[in-house]
Amino acid sequence: LPLNELMIQLQKPPFVTPPNPYGPTIVDIGLYVYEIAKIDPGENSFVMEGFVDLVWCDPRLRFDVNTTDPFARKQHVYLEKDAEKELEYIWWPTLFFVNEVMPRRIENEEVIVY
Repeated sequence: LPLNELMIQLQKPPFVTPPNPYGPTIVDIGLYVYEIAKIDPGENSFVMEGFVDLVWCDPRLRFDVNTTDPFARKQHVYLEKDAEKELEYIWWPTLFFVNEVMPRRIENEEVIVY
């Protein structure tokens, strides 16, 4: 059962608060650039294509090592719309670019819980 469906069935509140209530949550970030498509020196801007990879640990999402359910002990991969749905029910880092000129276009969204 996907996490969001399980939460609805159990009538549990979503995990929208950070996983560490007593301090910062460490998030590893990778910015991978495929192409810088346009540079505009007059506007002091550029257009970039690439992807961002965020990794953090949320112990609330861990699986139960004592479970006999084989599905519960596997890594769960959610893509596109399913990934968007999962992110409604878990905490995830807010990401923004300070001098962003145009809104980001999100493609190929993926959430992996393991």
